[in-house]
Formats: sequence, C-alpha cells, structure tokens
Amino acid sequence: MITLPKALLDKFDSWLEREAVEVRRHAEYRRWLLYYLDFCHKYRHGYLDELSLGLFTEKLKDKGQRKNLGALPHCFSFTVLDTVKLPTTHGTMPR
Repeated sequence: MITLPKALLDKFDSWLEREAVEVRRHAEYRRWLLYYLDFCHKYRHGYLDELSLGLFTEKLKDKGQRKNLGALPHCFSFTVLDTVKLPTTHGTMPR
C-alpha cells in the first residue's frame, strides 16, 4: 500500500471541511482516496484521469464490493489531487 504525502492529506482534509462532509465520515473518505491512488499506482493509471475512476469502480464491482460504491464519486476531488504534486504512478510512489 502506498503512503500518502502529508501535503495531500492536509489539502484533502480542508476540502472535506469545505464540502461539509460529516466528521464521522472523514476516515472513510481518506480510505477511499488511499485505495484509489493505490489502484492507480498498481495498475499504472493516471490519478488525474477521470477514466481511472471508472476503471477503479469496475474493479470494485468485479470484486463484489458494489454496495461500497455509494459515496465513492464524492469522496475526493480531482481539483485537490491536481494541487498537490504526487510522484508518478509508474513505480516512484512509496509503497
């Protein structure tokens, strides 16, 4: 599993507050962000490509996790991801 940069988590937390996401759901949203970025890293998909989100949700459906998809499209913002420089998805992001 990758390690998310502190700068990204800080910006993501600010985004959660701006979007008025219930505090009790913040950990769930952070977990989805981690899973998504880990998926992009593992399968070498661009994390800013909306197609990657579709591929990620298909992978979850294939694994029988359809019921977990409810909040997924709302759990992170490409705008937040775009403001933090992440290592490439081609092997340089720490595991």
